[in-house]
Amino acid sequence: MVSGKGGLNIKDYPFAFSIVALAFPSLLSPENTQNANPYYPILAIALFGAMIGSILTIVNPIGLVIRIAYINMKIKGKILKTATNDFVDSIIEKNFRASLSTPSISYETDKIVGVIYFGIILGFAFYRIEFSDLASNLGLDAFGKSIASVLIFSFILGVILKIAIEISGFTGMKYRSISHLGRIKIVTLFNTTKDFINLSTAGQKIQDSYLTSYSEVAHTMCNEFSKYNSHSFSNENEFKNNFNIVNIQQRYIDTTRQSLNKDVMLHRYWNLYQIIKEISESYHQEFNKLLVWFYPLHFTPPQVELSDLYSSIQARDWHTANLNYIGLQQTLETFLEQKGMPQELPQN
Repeated sequence: MVSGKGGLNIKDYPFAFSIVALAFPSLLSPENTQNANPYYPILAIALFGAMIGSILTIVNPIGLVIRIAYINMKIKGKILKTATNDFVDSIIEKNFRASLSTPSISYETDKIVGVIYFGIILGFAFYRIEFSDLASNLGLDAFGKSIASVLIFSFILGVILKIAIEISGFTGMKYRSISHLGRIKIVTLFNTTKDFINLSTAGQKIQDSYLTSYSEVAHTMCNEFSKYNSHSFSNENEFKNNFNIVNIQQRYIDTTRQSLNKDVMLHRYWNLYQIIKEISESYHQEFNKLLVWFYPLHFTPPQVELSDLYSSIQARDWHTANLNYIGLQQTLETFLEQKGMPQELPQN
């Protein structure tokens, strides 16, 4: 579950046990055969345990359940409380899901999985002590059995408390633990901020090259592009033959008191269409949702410094990361409010 640097990691040990046992089957010979081996029970347990361990390591069922539970969680309003719309929510959702696979969060998830596995072992041990002959096999009398049961039950309570603290966090006695969801939110906001910085940079380049500084032209362009949300133009000729440039051309003339050749404008907006389409695919966004980003001509990136937060996440210093998170959340909300994106494209 957690890879090491060099040598064997945790996935390799069950694999190695299985290969050795299968390569030398005589090691598994029971005592009543000609090739008797007194270590048969231990080796048999090692073989089957290692095989099951390999399956658990590959599939990671508990980790998968945790991931699915988070994916199905409604996170709207939990990362940013204001200045959101469908586009912002979809960017947050994308980064929320991606954060579950980041090394820092995967490490924290693996810790929870490890504690759950330990709890399962303790629960099974408690059952065997209380309701089977395990105690007698271990040579425990009634008093020893009671002590073992109490100790195991105490560990089970400790495991439950540990899982609760990891998942929900803990505050008290001058100590605060950041919940697992809180850590995921920190990584999500970090990646969301990077996305908005990159989208702002892309918007600035598009504004300088295609939209000029005329918001009316940009609004008309977004509305016209939105009519082709479900259509994908494969080449420039198809775009020129199907895209209606008349409204954009007229808006451009009305706004700038200048005129541009129709073919020149079609070529310009074909290039712009390709850029926006590529951005929508890169960010896994619907074309129409992304157009909302380009509707207001405000592309100044959020003024934030992410290096400290990045270092805290990499070091899994979640207390420091949470302090950065609070300030970053306020900055990003202010940025989006100033951006002034509509909930959806207004129709002219």
